[in-house]
Parts: sequence; structure tokens; C-alpha cells
Amino acid sequence: MTTAESDTAPVVASTNADKETAKPSAPKKVVFNLYDTIYKARSTHGCLTEDYTVYRRYLSKQISILRKKFALQCLDAENHTLKQKENRIRKRVHKEKLKKIKAGKLKPERDPNWNPKYKKPKPPKHITWQHREIALDDLLRRPQCLFIAAYLCERAWSYSRSLYDQYDEDHKRKYHHSNSRLRKAIAWSTKMYELLRNARQQNVRVDSDTMLQCMGYLSWLRATYYLQREQLVESYEEYQKWMKATPAQYRLLENKNESALAAKMMIFEENVSRAKRAEIDRNVDKFIAQLKQELQIGEDDDDETTKKKKGGAVATQTVYVEYEQQRLAVPDVNGLPSLMSTLQQELSLSAS
Repeated sequence: MTTAESDTAPVVASTNADKETAKPSAPKKVVFNLYDTIYKARSTHGCLTEDYTVYRRYLSKQISILRKKFALQCLDAENHTLKQKENRIRKRVHKEKLKKIKAGKLKPERDPNWNPKYKKPKPPKHITWQHREIALDDLLRRPQCLFIAAYLCERAWSYSRSLYDQYDEDHKRKYHHSNSRLRKAIAWSTKMYELLRNARQQNVRVDSDTMLQCMGYLSWLRATYYLQREQLVESYEEYQKWMKATPAQYRLLENKNESALAAKMMIFEENVSRAKRAEIDRNVDKFIAQLKQELQIGEDDDDETTKKKKGGAVATQTVYVEYEQQRLAVPDVNGLPSLMSTLQQELSLSAS
């Protein structure tokens, strides 16, 4: 099993063979359809009805199962069997002691130096738990571990949405908590993108469409965060990066809701000037071209654009035409900009 695409179904069990630790070997090719994975998970676990708590519980369960299956648990060095047995005994004795105190059969123990005017300081807790991050060796051994990275991003995003739904005049703190969870989702997405980028730099074959989808997902999260903070210029720039990185699949992150996309674009058109939007579009085009050059995405990659070229379709660029306060994206046909400018001049002359 060499790709992450072969394990798109939810995991329900683990075997001993999955826990074996073998020497990492580079897979033939790492392919992970991030948008399709997210769309299927959202559409079947509560997001369509805006029940983000159900979605978050599903993601937590899947992360736990996948970490156990691929031996990527966040383990504690001191949490062994003997320690767990001692903790169970101590908790049972403590509960029995509390029952006797509540029944009046036993007096509570108190520090002889106890003073009600002063709060006794608590000693700092010694933490031995360590977070298990997904490294390059894990990706080489198990490309399916990208599901864990994607679910971590989605869990933070879903928690942010559920918090934002509770935000109102009486619960203003929910707004800041929601922004914090969005920043956490952006951090997880950045780690996933950097992991794939480092793998590609180490001569590991990573599908170009997978790289562009991870970059588009990161831009979508940033755009959502900026839009929630009402930073519309930054949000519009990130939205353009998201849509132009994967023009054929970007609607999956919005559950194919065209009305929601149109409403957001209307907000940008009303609050961001036309000249500023045109400048951002040019900068985003340069950014996408530079990104593809940096990631060495060319004709040898089997992405959708390359397949269309191999099939004989002619690749056309997109130009933006402004007509009566409307801005439309149309194919760059020869002579189209000059034709539109001539029509606009004739309309202005006829109006005068």
C-alpha cells in the first residue's frame, strides 16, 4: 500500500501487523485527495446541519483509532501498567475516605500550618506526556498518516465554528476563543504542508495536486480567520490563492454551496476597492506561478491540468473584464480585451 488514497474509509480496528515497525522506505508516490476526504467527512457527520459537536467527536474518535493503528500515539513514559494499578488503588482509597468524611465517621485531615487568610501554593506538576508529531519517516512508512494531519486541522476548525455559534452579546469571550482555535487549525495545516514540502525536497514523489490542495486548504483557513476578524483585504487575497491553486475543486471546502461563495465575494466587492482587487489578483497570479516553479510542478506531474494538456485541450489563461460595475472572469481569447474596450468607449460616447 503506497498511497494515502487507498484508506479513505473510516478505520474500525487495528491488527498486530499494522504495529510492526519496519525500516522506512520511500513509497512509489504519495497521493492524498485532501478536498475529497474533507468533503466526505463533513457531509456525513453533521456539518451540513451545522452540528459541529458531532463532527468534532467523530474526528477525535478517528484520530485515536488511526494513531493506535499506525503506532503514532502520544505516550507517557511513566504511564505503565504498574503505575496505573497504583493509581487505581489510591483513587479507590480516596473515594472511601471521602464517603466516611461525608457520613461523619472520620474527621478531615488538615495541615497543622494551615491559615485561612493565605492560599497554600500548589507545587508545579511534573508533566511527562509528550505529543507525537508526524515526521518524514512516518510519511515514508505510512502515507495514510496524512489522515491524522487532516483530521487534526478539521477538529480545530469545527471547534472554532461551534464556539462562534455561541458568540453573542452575553458571551463575547467566545469570539476570541474561536479565533484561537482557527489559529490552531492554521498551525496544523502549516505543519502538514511543510511535511509534504520537505518530502518533495527529499526526492519523494508527492503528487502535485496533493501539494496544491494542501496549499489551498491552508489559504482557505487563513481567509476564514481574516474574514472573522474583519480584515477583508487579507481575507480576499487568501481566498484568491485558495481558488486559483485548485480552480476545479475548491468548492468542496464550502460543501459546494454556491450561495455562500457568492455572499463572501459580494462582501469583498463592497468593502475592497476595484483597484485593490485588481492589484491583489496580479500578485496572486505571480504567487501561484512562483509556487508551481518552486515545487517543480510541470508537465511530468499527473495533475488535472496536465491530463487536459495530454488529451489535446488547449490551455487558456483567464482575464478579468469589468463592465458596468461588474467584474467577470473569462477565457483569454485573442482580441477579447480590445473588443471590450471598444464597446465600452462606444457606450460612453452614446451615453454622453
